[in-house]
Amino acid sequence: MKNEKDLLTGSKQTMLSWMKKVESFDDIPDVYQSTCLDLLGKEASFPYMVLSPGMSTSLDEPTESLLFLHNDLFYIIREYSGETLVTAFPQQKISYIEVGNILLYSWFSISGITSEGAETLSTIFYNAATHRLIAPFIQQIRQLPTLVDKPRLSGEEAKFDYLDALNFKFKSYACQSLRGDEEVHLSVWQPEIARGFIPFLGKVLYQTLSLAHLVTLTNKEVIIISDDKRSKKNKGKRYGGFKQYIPLQKITYISMEKQDDGLLQLSLHLSPENKLSCLFEGNKYEDVLRFREEVEKLMTADAH
Repeated sequence: MKNEKDLLTGSKQTMLSWMKKVESFDDIPDVYQSTCLDLLGKEASFPYMVLSPGMSTSLDEPTESLLFLHNDLFYIIREYSGETLVTAFPQQKISYIEVGNILLYSWFSISGITSEGAETLSTIFYNAATHRLIAPFIQQIRQLPTLVDKPRLSGEEAKFDYLDALNFKFKSYACQSLRGDEEVHLSVWQPEIARGFIPFLGKVLYQTLSLAHLVTLTNKEVIIISDDKRSKKNKGKRYGGFKQYIPLQKITYISMEKQDDGLLQLSLHLSPENKLSCLFEGNKYEDVLRFREEVEKLMTADAH
């Protein structure tokens, strides 16, 4: 893995791997032309479309992706070994999205059931400087409001003020993650969890069991914000992280389990094959229990 300095400066190839907006059929790369014509037909209006060449770092292999939304389907088109691969997610079958970055390295993931009925997780890697081109997809998938009541939003952001003395990065991420039209019910903060052990030579070593994370419940979503294991510590802190946005209606049930090591595992079950889990210290029991109960309460209310 490249170190933080490598990721920050990037190679020449990395800096050139910026997404770009595709303005018309003529701008679509030749390799995707026939596929797009079959999917779009002769539409009077051309959809919002982006070409992402992928990031060139040792974190992941760069993968070119053509992205667009059309008829409530989110399309990811890729060329692999001479074959054009099309992945289409119906918007109503997207379980959650993830948005993350480590300095210039960014990614956008969609998890859900494709139009072919397959449970799939697809990820697009891109340069953080071009995040504005991904933003319209996030806005439409999360169904973000076009107008935001700023005084109301400020009031909801204030509910994260307790993080000022704990982790300002996570407070900032939490405020950025709010839709602008929701109510924050509660959040639970968990610092990094590490356990020490003494190996053969007698020196105490530490094993990281869980990275720092924050779970937030609003009346519309569960938002999970976390550090990323690919970002190494620098003076006790990690660069970047990721945010996962899970609509309440996509949660089939929520579970809380005490492990043999005393840690608590909170899990959001989205389907038999798809769940998201977070670990908490045992002293967070009351907070995690309340979080689970509040999620269940909102799910019950939504069902009626």
